[in-house]
Amino acid sequence: MRHSPAPAHNFPGGKAKVKPLDFRKSSRCEELNQDGCVELAGTPDGVAVRDSTDPDGPVLLVGGVAWRRLMAELHRPPGR
Repeated sequence: MRHSPAPAHNFPGGKAKVKPLDFRKSSRCEELNQDGCVELAGTPDGVAVRDSTDPDGPVLLVGGVAWRRLMAELHRPPGR
């Protein structure tokens, strides 16, 4: 996994800051010589997902329960 930190973001009014996320991209993306992959970062409540070709773009936040369900579904054998 390759890590790339995301910048801290300011909220309206400039009072609160969010700790930078440490996004990582699968080494498999580089093995396949793909430009675009998703990058993941753990959060206290789940996982943040972003497009590796747009590191300053939008971030999708997925709750821990939803992420575990998604992973279980993706790893489920076909026909089950």
